Amino acid sequence: MLYPKGKYQKLYIQVAAVGKDIDTFFVQDQDDVKLKIDSIDVAEGLKTFEIDISGADSLFVHSELKDGGSIFIPLTTSYYK
Repeated sequence: MLYPKGKYQKLYIQVAAVGKDIDTFFVQDQDDVKLKIDSIDVAEGLKTFEIDISGADSLFVHSELKDGGSIFIPLTTSYYK
């Protein structure tokens, strides 16, 4: 969970699939609106998403992983703006 509390317009988040591809990755707001939906292949390495989060109080980051796969989100390069 992330809590921008309506203070920011954009979320820049980097995501990588580790071991296996991620079929479904999404960021959802407090009203259950999916703001970004995508898939992530291991071969892509770090993938950067720019997501409009205007007015969002809280965000849920979700991924559907395959057995043996994991997700990597570097917090040092993901930020609000």
